[in-house]
Amino acid sequence: MILNDVKIKYKELEIQESIQDLLSNPIRIWKSTDNKRFKVLSSGFINPFEGPDLKNVSIYCDGQIITGDAEIDLKSSNWFYHNHHSSPEFDNVILHIVLDKDIEIDNKFLTVVLEPSEFPSSKSKQKKKVSVDDLIVIQEYSLFRLERYSKAFLKHWQDNNQNVSKSLISAVKSFVSRYYNKRRRKNIYSQIDYFKIMDVIELYFKENDFTDDSNIDKKLNNFLELPYPGIGLRYEILINAILPSLYFLKDEKTIFLDWYYKILSKNKYGLLKRRFPHIPQKYVWQQQGMLELIRSSGEERFIVKDVKVRYSLN
Repeated sequence: MILNDVKIKYKELEIQESIQDLLSNPIRIWKSTDNKRFKVLSSGFINPFEGPDLKNVSIYCDGQIITGDAEIDLKSSNWFYHNHHSSPEFDNVILHIVLDKDIEIDNKFLTVVLEPSEFPSSKSKQKKKVSVDDLIVIQEYSLFRLERYSKAFLKHWQDNNQNVSKSLISAVKSFVSRYYNKRRRKNIYSQIDYFKIMDVIELYFKENDFTDDSNIDKKLNNFLELPYPGIGLRYEILINAILPSLYFLKDEKTIFLDWYYKILSKNKYGLLKRRFPHIPQKYVWQQQGMLELIRSSGEERFIVKDVKVRYSLN
């Protein structure tokens, strides 16, 4: 391929892998040629056969999660030159990735123009200890976990007559109670600890009004600054109770997904280090994805790449 005198010497598979790697960045905000901002939740899977280059790509745009395919072309006009417009195999394309937008395509998909510099040179391309496929699986399971936890909030919402503050406190109480009643923790915590934690959290909800949608990311970060309980438990409560509850409550979910994929982890899980020694625990979403994968697989030992994602984001 040649674009603006920049030679790209990759084979097709190498191009697919490079683009997939770019899309796998969980904190990048993409901008389409028609000025729509979106996040890539999953960069999908490489298609080595006829049809779109990446299958099962998930993006978050305009308050909706959309799942479909992505096609990679040197020029946008190749959409017609290669007859993609008349092939049913390309009917599910939601993302068109090009290096040169030489024509406007009036279609339902988003178009992204990449700079040639975003392709690493073949000399600099190195093997990674963590494969892209592994991180894709972990990322999808992290979203699945957040959505599964958010659906559990419905009962608290109904039981408290759709009162935001009471429903949030109910969800936190339920989580902290389960956390305390686990056998290995019964001899560590007392009822005094439980009541003290709930007093601090109820004060937090009074000071941080979640009926107001402004500065939600700041309000989430405020929870991590509480003086009590310990930082590890604060993370647990925030990620497993407060964040999923708010994710359920709010129609506009972009801010929560953005925060979720940016927040750094504080503690390392020994269990995850033993099960997935090659996968980092730098971000909370990585930990959540691995925990959900363990829960879903029911296996004591397995390889991530052997696990097939068994759900759709549609």
